[in-house]
Amino acid sequence: MTEIDSLVKRAKRYMGRELNRAFEKRQIGDYGYTFVVSDEEAVQLLQYGKEFVNKITSWLNINF
Repeated sequence: MTEIDSLVKRAKRYMGRELNRAFEKRQIGDYGYTFVVSDEEAVQLLQYGKEFVNKITSWLNINF
């Protein structure tokens, strides 16, 4: 397994749950008129996304 494959596999595990959670909330928000994402949840989802992008960027800067 190459380093890229390993990174992708880890990223999928790490972000898979969070991306699914965000997607589900978006779907509910689009179709469920009484559903509201709290400020805390929104901040947490954004933080997960930032961490993911920072880790990928850092890895790419080191390896390429």
